[in-house]
Amino acid sequence: MDRDTERKAGKAMTLGMSVFALVFSLIWCAMVYAMGAWFMLIPGILFVGLSGYRLAILWKLSREDPKKPPQDRPEPWTKPDVAPPRQPAGEGSRFCPYCAEPLEPQFAFCPKCGRRL
Repeated sequence: MDRDTERKAGKAMTLGMSVFALVFSLIWCAMVYAMGAWFMLIPGILFVGLSGYRLAILWKLSREDPKKPPQDRPEPWTKPDVAPPRQPAGEGSRFCPYCAEPLEPQFAFCPKCGRRL
């Protein structure tokens, strides 16, 4: 299955379950009202509200333009390539090539990012 088909199936299942939850909660409220168990109306009314809110969100999301290009976001697990800064003329000074942290000559690992030098 490709990604678009999976998204459409997920949206359809979410919409179906939200409609089912709304209908179920309305029937629940009607039955509780008919039996006279007023204290049980509280969860039913809350469930009606939550189901209706979810349907409103789905309606809003379905009305967005599908032809709109997706935003290019960098992948969160990749680190951007950082060019090491130019080393100053001083003798024995170094910088981490990954995060540009100043280093002592005897360091084998960067104290800031923890990478091997």
